[in-house]
Amino acid sequence: MRIVAAALLLLLSAGVRAQMPHDPLTAIEVDQMRDSAPDPKRRIELLLGFAGDRLMAVERLRSATDPSSGDESKAEDLLGDFAQLIDELDDNLEAYSKRGDDLREPLRHVLGAEAGFQQKLTALADLADKAASQTHGNPMHGLAAALEDATDSLESSNENAKAILAAEIQKRGKEKSRQR
Repeated sequence: MRIVAAALLLLLSAGVRAQMPHDPLTAIEVDQMRDSAPDPKRRIELLLGFAGDRLMAVERLRSATDPSSGDESKAEDLLGDFAQLIDELDDNLEAYSKRGDDLREPLRHVLGAEAGFQQKLTALADLADKAASQTHGNPMHGLAAALEDATDSLESSNENAKAILAAEIQKRGKEKSRQR
């Protein structure tokens, strides 16, 4: 009876662990995010940096002269992490905007960084297309889907950042008029 109970407990705990969402941040990055909570500019910079790190890691994997069999899976995971980080950035921008923080400067930086990210994603997609055409098929279906998800997250964030920046400029302009 104890063996059955222990086996059942083991199965249940494994199932719960399998259902836990993947955190795209390392423990050190989580600490940095926690420490930056009261400072929107710092938090935004961290998220952009973490997202950029994920894209650079994907580029390194894709440009390796001797790729290993697990590199494509790693690249897919890194692109998924990138998309999650961009979504988190977007959530933070919305929260800081609703809180009334002046985000004009950080938003301009976000838009510039996201333009660079878009160029890198486009280059990665071109590489994936080229590799697929050379193998006369689409063995990189998972990578293509991960690239598409990352691009969708980035485009959504970019549109949102532009809208928040326009609202910030309009709002801050009105505040300047009232101060005169």
